[in-house]
Amino acid sequence: MELPHVDCWDVNSPRSSAQGPLMLTLFGSIAVSIMMLSYTLEARSRWYVLVFAGASAATAIYSALAGVYPITVIEAIWSLVALRRYVMRYRAEQASSQSTAFVE
Repeated sequence: MELPHVDCWDVNSPRSSAQGPLMLTLFGSIAVSIMMLSYTLEARSRWYVLVFAGASAATAIYSALAGVYPITVIEAIWSLVALRRYVMRYRAEQASSQSTAFVE
């Protein structure tokens, strides 16, 4: 018994035309949800800033796949800004922990 071949990238396939936009919407919804949640939790840990940077990058990918290029540029910039904030916060925390080690 041979299984039928389904090409997910075939735009003429009725199955791919129904699943493509649904999967893209699901990906975008998850990326934006993670972005919003991590932004809310940023004050708790520097790791949430890194998660925000990754989620912003995922949102940029989503908007590029959706063909909304101005949002792609904005989200890519947000991702770089968040990554820079993570590095700055990491360095500040390292400097703070080293300075308190000498005081004790």
